Amino acid sequence: MDLVESKKNKILSGTSHCFALTGSESNVEVKGVEGILSCYHKSLDNIDLSGPTNFATVINKVRQQCKEIKKKKKDQYVILLILTDGEISDMNQTIEEIIKASELPLSLIIVGVGGSGFGNMKILDGDDGSLSSKDKTATRDLVQFVPFREFQENPEFLAQHVLAEVPKQLIEYMDIIGKIPSV
Repeated sequence: MDLVESKKNKILSGTSHCFALTGSESNVEVKGVEGILSCYHKSLDNIDLSGPTNFATVINKVRQQCKEIKKKKKDQYVILLILTDGEISDMNQTIEEIIKASELPLSLIIVGVGGSGFGNMKILDGDDGSLSSKDKTATRDLVQFVPFREFQENPEFLAQHVLAEVPKQLIEYMDIIGKIPSV
């Protein structure tokens, strides 16, 4: 993504595959769906969306945060939502990051927007078998891919498919750490 930010006549430009839509790396959280949508709409004034489509950097950053959560034994579970309009350019690195993240408190939801075929996203989804790279295999499936175009006329159906695998992914993670989820 090309960043173009104008603050007090200061222009920053370049390509970044991992940045906070809030504009502040120290203040990345927003509240609820309304906060997400507001942040996304405001950011569109400051960035130009372009290729290539790389996921490994952002997954690595979130994976590092999840490692800290697990290390500190916090009762937190992270859901990373990625909206994409293109085929992935760093497939091998992304698979390696997902494999590393498969033992962490993380679910990755990818929503494909636009007319792309999204063949690589379907591979990342892992429904046809565990992701593997070199001699490593993912401990569990933590990726859900949903093509927006199939559900754009029905928001409830979209939400149902986007979140469909999260309960199973959470339970599988809890099993990995030997913790029984409370009701």
